Amino acid sequence: RGLVTAGDEARGEEEALSLLRPLLTSEFLLGTLLRFVVGLGLGDREAVGEVAALLLRLTLAFPQAVEPLIHLPADVLWTRLRRLGLELPWPTRKHLRDLQRAVDQAFPQGQDWARELTFSEERPKDIADLPVFPTSEELLGSPDPWLKPNVVDGAYHSNQADLGNQTDLGNRAHQSNQTYHSNRAYLDTHFRLLREDLVKPLREKLAACLSPAGRPHHLNGGAKVYRDVRVLYPDCQRERVIYKVSFDAGVFGRGPRLPAKRLAKGSMVCLWAPRCPEVFPALVAKQDEEQLARGRLWLHFEGAAHPSLSSHLYAHSFSMVESPPCPEAHRHVLRGLQEADPACLPFQRYVVKCNGRVRPPRYLQTRGTGLDMRPLLRAGAGNETRDGLEERAGWMPVPGTVRVSPENTGLTEEFISIADRAAEEEEEGGSGQKWAQPGGHPGPAGRPSAQTNYVVNIFKQDLRSLPWLKHFDKSQLKAIQRALSREFVLIQGSPGTGKTFVGLKLVELLLHNGELWQGGEGCGQGSPILVVCNNNNTLDLFLEGLLEANCSKIVRIGSFCKNKRLFSLTLENIRSARLQGMLTPVLRRRFKEIKEKIEKAKADIQDCSKILELLPLGILDEKELAPEMQDDMSKLGLSSIPLSESGSGSILEWLEIPQHLWSGSDAHSAGADREQAGAGSIFTVLDGDDEDGSEAGERLGGAQLWAREKFAYVLGKNAWDEAESTIQRCLSDHSIMSAEEVQKVVSIWKLPLDDRWRLYRKWRAAYQEKLNAAMNGKLEQYESLARDLTTLDLEETLMLLGEAAVVGMTTLGTARNRTLLQRLRPRVVILEEAAEILEAQVMTMLTPACQHLIMISDQPQVGPKVADQELAAETHLNASLFERMVRNHIPFMQLRQQHRKGSDASKLKFHPTTEDRRSVSH
Repeated sequence: RGLVTAGDEARGEEEALSLLRPLLTSEFLLGTLLRFVVGLGLGDREAVGEVAALLLRLTLAFPQAVEPLIHLPADVLWTRLRRLGLELPWPTRKHLRDLQRAVDQAFPQGQDWARELTFSEERPKDIADLPVFPTSEELLGSPDPWLKPNVVDGAYHSNQADLGNQTDLGNRAHQSNQTYHSNRAYLDTHFRLLREDLVKPLREKLAACLSPAGRPHHLNGGAKVYRDVRVLYPDCQRERVIYKVSFDAGVFGRGPRLPAKRLAKGSMVCLWAPRCPEVFPALVAKQDEEQLARGRLWLHFEGAAHPSLSSHLYAHSFSMVESPPCPEAHRHVLRGLQEADPACLPFQRYVVKCNGRVRPPRYLQTRGTGLDMRPLLRAGAGNETRDGLEERAGWMPVPGTVRVSPENTGLTEEFISIADRAAEEEEEGGSGQKWAQPGGHPGPAGRPSAQTNYVVNIFKQDLRSLPWLKHFDKSQLKAIQRALSREFVLIQGSPGTGKTFVGLKLVELLLHNGELWQGGEGCGQGSPILVVCNNNNTLDLFLEGLLEANCSKIVRIGSFCKNKRLFSLTLENIRSARLQGMLTPVLRRRFKEIKEKIEKAKADIQDCSKILELLPLGILDEKELAPEMQDDMSKLGLSSIPLSESGSGSILEWLEIPQHLWSGSDAHSAGADREQAGAGSIFTVLDGDDEDGSEAGERLGGAQLWAREKFAYVLGKNAWDEAESTIQRCLSDHSIMSAEEVQKVVSIWKLPLDDRWRLYRKWRAAYQEKLNAAMNGKLEQYESLARDLTTLDLEETLMLLGEAAVVGMTTLGTARNRTLLQRLRPRVVILEEAAEILEAQVMTMLTPACQHLIMISDQPQVGPKVADQELAAETHLNASLFERMVRNHIPFMQLRQQHRKGSDASKLKFHPTTEDRRSVSH
């Protein structure tokens, strides 16, 4: 232990090597150390950790010595541990895993042989069975062995899931060009890649913390290790349970302000302790700058069972490492991928199979193809584009981006007519449904008049030939026509070419012709159009454009609306204004019942939490400990206990607490009030048998006073008293009296003071175990009730959206409201800034009911946000669906003419097809 510590604390690598080099002898490694390893027994857990750390340190420092010397004691150590079956702390298991990996690298032939045995019969787990959050075993250091790169060139192959039995992604880069057709492989690939993006940064930071080669207070990327982390108690936050923790705030230094983005809400952290068998990844659930400066924050342990948490969290002082920020949407998207049905994957024809023959929307199957084009007349001859929002939102294209020219693909003109689709369905063995033949009325050939028929057959009439649409440029008309006649639409254009203008016109046209795609007559009935933008500013500008076009049935979902014109259209404001008039008496009663039960559960949890917070700081009253004391009397033959029938104070006398501290204790005073009030045990209250009949949270002035009543003495008022310092040391000691020792006690009043404290801590541990069990039941009850309330909130939201014609969200909003979208089932989805959105996120916002997807984008300066750029570059994780479809020759429309005055986009190399329109350039 001393040599490893000295090597780790050496000033430089040379000094560390000089300290460790004397150990590289056969006399030590094959003699002394080998005999020590053979003699390890069941009680030598700490020694196992020290040996593993030493061997790993030697392996990293002297890799050339692995084959001749180090591998022998390492092999014997692994064999001995398998024989003993020890449950080892997580840091020791981590060192053993790293040691095994380092030794395997020294014997590549044996590594290949072991891999053949390991993967001969193994098959990957279904993604539905994998947890979203990483497990302790995964964080030991091994990436998912079934990780595969995203297929950016070609279709998805059915046997892709069977190709993942190698961990070297670089050797499998060529697999990106293979073509295969499996929806399940598609979902599996994106789930594992996105999950690795979530897990990898945390795994690497944790590995750096536990590396024996250094003292990582400052890790790469600016993350720090937080020490003396203690979990205090659970609390309730909306639909989930969170835990308050304390930590040493000295890591922040003495500056007047905290470092920016440190432990921000949504950040991922991981807790570990030297003697704890598990590590605990968590999310920062709530953060207050003032509390953070004092070393306090709240964590959410997602996916962890409360009994498992309570058995470890309160028993250790942890270290905590913070992972680099990860997009919040990742977690929601991962759950969406798990719940997706491979057989009903939206637009699988293009997304998975990369079929370049795009069909018309399904709603044109039986309802005709004539569309009323009057909304296009409202544009006016000026045709002012709204693409200025792109510059205001920070959009700039990337120089050198590969762009496929529509002149070279030969596919942008191709689309499948209704008749062609029917024939193709028969060839593919489809449903055999009869498709409607093109109908409707041709558009007018002359100038518009009061008698002009504006109904146009989009499969027969070229919009570019209509003189009353001359205020559009030809590329815009072509994009509108193709967008209306295809179910899977890609529109690309540089800033100023009118992408958003075209998107607004498409929404207007679809709303005006709502009878074609809606379940009922007229717009606003049934399914709304879903408009998705990548940020709040862009969403506000798009929805404001719809308002200017007299579309009023808009609902904006999200809490960051800054546009005053849209305030009244946000879901929260609509809820406040209209909900009470819409709720039925049955729903109101149901809401009231659930909320009352939730408040009762929260109050009980708060009571338990306050007691749990005080346990390390106070001495429990003897009446509170009576069941634990009497249990030792009946089971272990304890002759007497410090329990007086006449009043409180016996336990303080037994523990020899000085009398002058008794009168200064709030808890002692509260104990007297407790006797007068006849208040019962906390467990009596939790069981619903509280005799005083007081409501939870109102007992004698609230949870804090209610908790103090359970203690005969609480530290705090005599902080400068030497006696209180002694009490604090005794309370923080973790040694307890064993059952065998209790059986040998003749009289508790004759025990030495140290043994009295050990016996008290035994009773306290039993009390805490019972308290945790009772609180775990309340926590599970609260979560169940919160899920019921969430279900009612969902029904309430669906009622409010019943008359909406357009629903607007950000991409993060769609991830958070994925369950709502599955119930809302929008048939038409318009996606702005599509090239900045992860493909998996696009697919989870769609539902099987979607019949028309319109994606509009430029080539952005940055791609979709990911946590690990190295992983993204190696596996193409950050390739958007828009980019991948263009690369695979799915037809797309290019907006070519520049409409913004003073713009020089047409002169830039990465917009070679952009042309200045005459009205702008002259």
